[in-house]
Amino acid sequence: MTIRNGIIEVLSNTWPIITLTCVVLIILRLISYKNNKNRDICGDIISLSFLVYILCLFQMVTLKDVNTIDGYNLIPFKEIFRYPFLSREFIRNVIGNILLFLPFGFYVGYYLKKAKLSLITIISFVTSLTIELIQTKIGRTFDIDDIILNIIGGILGFLIYKVYDNLFINLSEKVKKIIMVLFLLLLGCGIIIIIV
Repeated sequence: MTIRNGIIEVLSNTWPIITLTCVVLIILRLISYKNNKNRDICGDIISLSFLVYILCLFQMVTLKDVNTIDGYNLIPFKEIFRYPFLSREFIRNVIGNILLFLPFGFYVGYYLKKAKLSLITIISFVTSLTIELIQTKIGRTFDIDDIILNIIGGILGFLIYKVYDNLFINLSEKVKKIIMVLFLLLLGCGIIIIIV
């Protein structure tokens, strides 16, 4: 499965709930803006993008996967080293799991500004473990390697956030949020270009 096909599959299954969620949240926020002087449109866009990411993550981790191993993998690195380096399977399963959790680490870093790497590691572990346990109840397998790769992705996403935060350390929070929204828009345009 190509990246393009994967994105199309996730979005084709997720767009109804994303659309409904976005419409409801936007209406509620517009109503609250009418009565509130402290408007934070950029913060709201960032939060909405995080929600969309979580919905897409849920869709991706609950899809049936015909290439899964049988049963459980409780041996660390067994599945990671099963694939030839940089083969299609390696990119899909190893790099894909890391990339899947990059945004997670970035968003957690954004929301927990003063968080330490140990906290991000614990949050990534608990979230990934929860995903793996849920997958066992929907006909997928438990794989310790997925947890390891997701933790690596969460840590890398957090480190990217730290670089972003330090790069713009002298800017106000409002300007930082505007830059993040512009980045998210560029990322969204990139996804659209991949799909089209």
